[in-house]
Amino acid sequence: MLRSKTGKFQSKKSFVKQFKAQESRRNILVSHPVDEPITEDHNYVHANTYPVFSDSDLELGASCTIDPSLNNDWKTGRRIVELQALAQQMFCTSCDARLHLADIESERRYGLGSILFIRSMVHTGMGPVQINNLLATLNLPPVVPSTLKRREQKIDTTLETVAKKSCLEAQKEEIEKGNGKMEVSFDGGWQKRGTGWNYNSNTGHASLIGKETGKVLQFSLRSKSCQICALHQSKNHTIPVHECSKNWDGSSKAMEPDMAISMARELEETGCAIDVIHGDNDSTTTSRLKAVFPSIEKKDDSNHTKKGITSKLYKLSHKYKVLKQPNVISYIGRCFMYAIKECQTKEPESLRKSLDIIVPHLYGDHSLCASEDATWCSYQKNPSQFRYRSLPQGKPLTCPSLQTDLKAIVNSQKDRAACLTNLGSTQANENFNFIVSTKAPKNKNCSETDVLNRLLLYIDNCILVRNSSDGIIA
Repeated sequence: MLRSKTGKFQSKKSFVKQFKAQESRRNILVSHPVDEPITEDHNYVHANTYPVFSDSDLELGASCTIDPSLNNDWKTGRRIVELQALAQQMFCTSCDARLHLADIESERRYGLGSILFIRSMVHTGMGPVQINNLLATLNLPPVVPSTLKRREQKIDTTLETVAKKSCLEAQKEEIEKGNGKMEVSFDGGWQKRGTGWNYNSNTGHASLIGKETGKVLQFSLRSKSCQICALHQSKNHTIPVHECSKNWDGSSKAMEPDMAISMARELEETGCAIDVIHGDNDSTTTSRLKAVFPSIEKKDDSNHTKKGITSKLYKLSHKYKVLKQPNVISYIGRCFMYAIKECQTKEPESLRKSLDIIVPHLYGDHSLCASEDATWCSYQKNPSQFRYRSLPQGKPLTCPSLQTDLKAIVNSQKDRAACLTNLGSTQANENFNFIVSTKAPKNKNCSETDVLNRLLLYIDNCILVRNSSDGIIA
């Protein structure tokens, strides 16, 4: 009697049968002789070429070093994607530098595929730490932060002078292209993300950009912190004479209307009083501007108008489940904007009538769509085949309480019909704020000790980039 691998007794007949089955499986897995040479079907497929040492090559106590760069495991075998062919065409999308597989840090496999993590370089910021990181990558000596700060202070005054001169030239150009009419757009930004509900940034900036030229006409900064003052106050020491970076004591949200009034006054002093201003739907900024400059005409921004409508719809979605269906809120928002955009060159009364079409249209009544000639409603083209593409099951809404709340939103927009008949745009200011965020990223603190001067340095740079014809500072 023989024993199996598990230790149990088995007959010779069953043992031989099991042995032959194992040999058969081995023959299936190995279909070619072991000593058969490897066929290279591509010229970039290579086998490992590690150095082979024999006992006669090394004496007792001798040492040898194997170059780790000779480890080319990734070249061995087949892949769904041939890695070496891929490596020859890999480059960084930020700096166009080639990426080498020799710099692979790790590999993460996903089934037949894999992700290679290659050591690369992150786009640097504008602070001393990031500058020294870049110099270290280039194998250059680092710069002492105090030295860099002194150089910044030397160019700060010059850069500010050039930026203000550029703004004055842009004001004259705007007056000429606007035939004596000054029409600008206004928007503010903060160095800390507010996420729509928490505005507590210590610094803020704002800009006025001409409609005709697209150039920055005026800018303003606010800061409610100074590290030097805070340090001496915490120790109950006398605050020494210094260049204080604090110029604001109010809330972060109140910075925006104050900067709007300040810039409007500066333009008026230079003989370029504002006639029309485009801005968001912030009632505080509008009311304060109207109180100081009664003759200014205010135009709402189309993007902020749509955002205000959809935010009200999202609040209603907590009460009505139908608004949580995919594309319902976006469709209702589009209906509002269709009605508003059709009356941009008409009287406010025409806009009010156009807004009255929206709720009946959503509830299946298209009689007003025909009488008011609403081109955005396709019901009149083929009434029998008409379906709502973005409403549930292609059918109109039926909830009566939701209908009442939607009419309330319509009435709120009808009260503002005069501001909605000729919408403006603050897209240029949004673009300028983006340029500032590339110089002073919101995920990095500019400086605690000299926040205002450093931020001013960045914004002066952005103004020259924005106002130059080719986007390059000469």
